[in-house]
Amino acid sequence: MSNWLRWVVTLVIAIAAGTWYGLHPSVPPVVFYIGLFIVVFGVSIFPVVYLTYFSKNMNRVEKFMLRSSHKPYYAVTLDLINGRIKEAEQRIAQIKHEQQRLAMQISIDY
Repeated sequence: MSNWLRWVVTLVIAIAAGTWYGLHPSVPPVVFYIGLFIVVFGVSIFPVVYLTYFSKNMNRVEKFMLRSSHKPYYAVTLDLINGRIKEAEQRIAQIKHEQQRLAMQISIDY
């Protein structure tokens, strides 16, 4: 899902939620805003989660990995997938999160 499509879907959800809340004001505002946040967060994160964990279409996964290769985690993952162990070892220091860095280090050492 492209960014503009994600924004359009988010806008449609926001308009529909605002209209629904205007017609049903008995719902507490905190519950409404928490629910709206969860829905918008789900819409914005779903494409990445689906592509990285559930997709069986390797062409789409590869395109996603190439588009995201400017991020160190995806760059190291792409290097490992393509068998470039030396490049992955060099880039692993760029990963800021310790758990991700350790997971990639285990993948390299294994």
